[in-house]
Amino acid sequence: MTPNELLQECEALTHHGRMLRMVEMGRLASSDTSMRETLATLAQGDVYARVLATQACYGSHNTAQVARALSDPSRSVRALALDMAALVCNDAELQTLLPQLPLDLQRVLVRNLYRRRRQAPIDLYLDTLAGHKAANLEELLVYGSPALVARFFAQTSEKFDLVSLARLAHYHSELVVTHLRKLARARTTLDPQLVFQVNTLLPILVKKAPDLMLDLVKTLLPVVPLARLRLQPLVHKRPQELVDQVLATDERGGLLFDAVVHRLDTERLLALFTRYPGTVPATVTTVGKTITSPVLTHNLASPTSLK
Repeated sequence: MTPNELLQECEALTHHGRMLRMVEMGRLASSDTSMRETLATLAQGDVYARVLATQACYGSHNTAQVARALSDPSRSVRALALDMAALVCNDAELQTLLPQLPLDLQRVLVRNLYRRRRQAPIDLYLDTLAGHKAANLEELLVYGSPALVARFFAQTSEKFDLVSLARLAHYHSELVVTHLRKLARARTTLDPQLVFQVNTLLPILVKKAPDLMLDLVKTLLPVVPLARLRLQPLVHKRPQELVDQVLATDERGGLLFDAVVHRLDTERLLALFTRYPGTVPATVTTVGKTITSPVLTHNLASPTSLK
């Protein structure tokens, strides 16, 4: 089949149909010299033809063509090649390809490898970057295995800006909390920069590791007033523990417990009603047995509605 014949055939297909057809042509090219020549010709054509030739690599596993497509002037071709490289290139080929790419494309390829759970080539490349003390190590370290990240985090943590720490918190929350706890333990007075870091990372860390975040809060409280920490997201994850902190520090800290009142026991609710009535609803409507506090009537059962 000539290049023109293949292009004409693809024109009659839907996009999905074209992509499937090119995978078939790629498989055929592994044993058909004529088809290999046709795909090689397409790879030298316009953007549309180059996309088709690159798509065929899903079937042919032509890593040389994938490597060429990674430096293609067209973003569409490069994007396809970045996905392809994570699938068809072996670990050794990836170690050759990655250093040749600009940092933004390295990040995409490493992320694609991570999504395909190809941890070995990622860790191998990061190990190489660490050995050369490369500046882009901190940009890519987030995709490393937990063991590798822990090994190299100490030498890169000072270079991490807040954006990089936030990215790391999504993948390695325990390591980030440990880092923040170490900083907190070293402080004897209020550190506004540390408070800003904690407040920025807190929504991420609460979702990933609420218990670790709670431990960090306890570490911070001797030098950071409760009101300086934006702990409302943690209220929804660990309400009883946050009530205990509010009562122990004698600070309300602007926290509201109205959305989690049904998860609090009677003792904690009565303490809030008495000391910080604004933290809970003015009225709790329940069914069954009730008790009377100095502020309102409260049910021992879960509330059915809040007003």
